Amino acid sequence: MKYFTLPLFFVLLVSCTHKYEQEIIEVEKMQVTLAGVIDTFEALEPEKVDAAFAEHEMLMGQIKKYFSPDSITHEISLTLDNYKAIKKGAKSFNKDYSQLKENIFLQKDQLEKLKLDLSNKAIDETKVQDYLEHEKKQISLLQQNLGTLVFNYDIVLTTQESLAPAVKSLIFNNGQ
Repeated sequence: MKYFTLPLFFVLLVSCTHKYEQEIIEVEKMQVTLAGVIDTFEALEPEKVDAAFAEHEMLMGQIKKYFSPDSITHEISLTLDNYKAIKKGAKSFNKDYSQLKENIFLQKDQLEKLKLDLSNKAIDETKVQDYLEHEKKQISLLQQNLGTLVFNYDIVLTTQESLAPAVKSLIFNNGQ
């Protein structure tokens, strides 16, 4: 009897394991990675970029009002050229931010549906690895796009912090 129950127990154990258990674990790992992307994304404060851009536009308008192109020294010109990075960075940030927000939402939904389909064994066995590879690529792409977004965010805020006081001083001392 002892020898009969051991194989029976093994057969029951093997039959109780889920067909796509490893694949479900892979999806859960992708969900953890996506959660990290979401945390980083949510830590960004787009209103700071908007405020930096608005101040940039106001200060550059005053520069144009109070200075003629031939009255600006080379040093001032370099400062203003560096300060103009805010405009390009802010526009890129705002466009990328809204696109990334949408893509994160879609990816989160897609992973939830894939996990559910795997749990319900509703996916053709021949397609499972293709779906997993596709989702891994999408997560990788989201991480890359987030890196670009954070780079633009940092460029705008550090440029604003370091050069806005110099531009304000220039306007105050020479423009009035």
